[in-house]
Amino acid sequence: MGNVREWLFTPLARFSNLVELNDWLAIRCRELAQRKHSCHSGRPMVIPPQIDRI
Repeated sequence: MGNVREWLFTPLARFSNLVELNDWLAIRCRELAQRKHSCHSGRPMVIPPQIDRI
């Protein structure tokens, strides 16, 4: 059911050229990198927990 919700309610990104696409991708990547990791609350995804480095 999760995929159906995503297909129905996620807007489709459209760009007139590759520069616009690249700009949007850069912004989106930074936004996603700031999300908190689901398994390690309080840590952004870009900073892996110390345990993963062992």
